[in-house]
Amino acid sequence: MSDPRPLLHALHDDSGGGRLSVSLEQPGLSFKGSSFSLTVVHLNTSDLEQIDRELASKVAQAPAFFQDTALVLDLHGIEGQTLDLPRLVNILRAHGTQPVGVRHGDISQQTEARSLSLAVFPALRREEPRLTAQPGMRSKPKIWTQPVRSGQQVYAAGGDLILLGMVNAGSEVLADGNIYCYAPLRGRAMAGMKGDVEARIFATCLEAELVSIAGYYRVVEDVKDLPADVRSRSAQVCLSGERVIIEPV
Repeated sequence: MSDPRPLLHALHDDSGGGRLSVSLEQPGLSFKGSSFSLTVVHLNTSDLEQIDRELASKVAQAPAFFQDTALVLDLHGIEGQTLDLPRLVNILRAHGTQPVGVRHGDISQQTEARSLSLAVFPALRREEPRLTAQPGMRSKPKIWTQPVRSGQQVYAAGGDLILLGMVNAGSEVLADGNIYCYAPLRGRAMAGMKGDVEARIFATCLEAELVSIAGYYRVVEDVKDLPADVRSRSAQVCLSGERVIIEPV
């Protein structure tokens, strides 16, 4: 593995003095670990006409949410079925989304994915069921005292997230447990990331563009679309069956 530090070049002095001069060359690139949230699309059918119709309907409901959204295609649900992967990729891109990889495909599908410049993500060791987290298994809450800037992501792994500063539009706050925001909550807020269907989001001033509980989400195209009794007011977000409910506190 190459040394990421600046390269040192010793240059001989042609004047005969025998001196050495050293120049510093900064590396052209460097690799750093980071984390991003990716939307996983679980395919339950290989019928591309049906997929096209359903995707068009969802995009029409929330075009801003789907525009340029990076997608990972989970093929576990269509195991044994024939899938026209190139055509599926074209359909997804035609609706403004950006497929970046596949998961759980067979050898043939993985080979085809690579030929389409898609990444092949490792299969999960086990599927994470949408179950209530057991009491006492969560770690200490993560307390974030600063504003969350646009483009920034704050994630509380294994527990709750407590936000004392504003969450700005274009940012993401995520937690395996609950989210508590004691300032205006804009951007995207996602609780119950590991499938805890009893997780909730609490905000003293709700203006979020997307809220999600255990993978079920609700998009708000404009803050004016929120009901008057929760818009820019204290509110909580919870799950009822597969419906995301927003109600006043």
